Amino acid sequence: MDSMQLLRKAPCFAELEESKLREISRFSKRVDYSAGSVLFNTGDTHRVLYLVLEGRVAIQSEGPTGGPVTQLTAGPGEIFGWSAFVPPHSKTAGAVAMEPVRLVAIDAEKLRALCNRDSVIGYRVCDWLNHTIAERLYAAQLQQAEMRDNDRASWVLAFP
Repeated sequence: MDSMQLLRKAPCFAELEESKLREISRFSKRVDYSAGSVLFNTGDTHRVLYLVLEGRVAIQSEGPTGGPVTQLTAGPGEIFGWSAFVPPHSKTAGAVAMEPVRLVAIDAEKLRALCNRDSVIGYRVCDWLNHTIAERLYAAQLQQAEMRDNDRASWVLAFP
């Protein structure tokens, strides 16, 4: 499967004209990782945005005890690593392959430049990223509420 066919698996690229998709494919490549591979850590600044083709990737942050806590998972058709697209380009969470994964790695700097030149692509990518960021924020809020509830429950059990 060529890179244009792989990119079509992403909702925001699915209906793009072939010429526009071809341009994105020039700075995209397929990558595979085995289960347990760390794709990046919180604070990393590499400039790659990922599209999941197969498998699942855990998006993790540091939990209250210092260990990793999975905020959510990214599966087929979803993106992660969006902070590569948004200044200051520092990863806000880590990513670990939960199983063997096949991804499309997209050069975020080149995609951003293309979005600035082409409003159709720019709108679709920004809409896609906004949806993803909102989803991640919601997941983080749910997780915080759950931790608060668990903390209250342990406090109540400790002091009946």
